[in-house]
Amino acid sequence: MSSRHISNALITLIVNDTMVEGVENVRSVVFHHFESHFKAGNMNRPGVDNLNFKSLGGLNRGDLVKPFFLEEVK
Repeated sequence: MSSRHISNALITLIVNDTMVEGVENVRSVVFHHFESHFKAGNMNRPGVDNLNFKSLGGLNRGDLVKPFFLEEVK
């Protein structure tokens, strides 16, 4: 287990052609890398406001809450 721990360790990183060394420096670079990927940006996302969906009429609407029989599930 200790040998795997050593092989998973990040000793140095190269960022923008600069070598980053040391636990705190590597931790900071990795943190800021992922922080930039998970920040909410001003993205233009599609919405459903102007879409027309089909709706169920009164008779069919009741089928959504109708009890079912065990034979129907098999």
